Amino acid sequence: MLYLSLGASRVSAQPAANASTLLTIEASAPATVPETNYLQMGSNSAGRAPDGHVLPVNSRYLMLGGKPWLPVMAEFHYTRFPSGTGKKKS
Repeated sequence: MLYLSLGASRVSAQPAANASTLLTIEASAPATVPETNYLQMGSNSAGRAPDGHVLPVNSRYLMLGGKPWLPVMAEFHYTRFPSGTGKKKS
């Protein structure tokens, strides 16, 4: 059996007879409150857009419009992409 810590929850993985994996999540404990006010962003006006918009951050996520927000980001390494697979310039 495998136990992974996910905050107050516990995840266990156990191989089944047919070689697939059965996952069980124990989430009966209340979630811990995210930590705030540990990231110093300068003065009170720092991090505030000219229109007054604020993008707060805590230990788990950013807040956008008062709701949790996780931006999706990625990068692309052109040097690792196989040559000759892109569009040819005419």
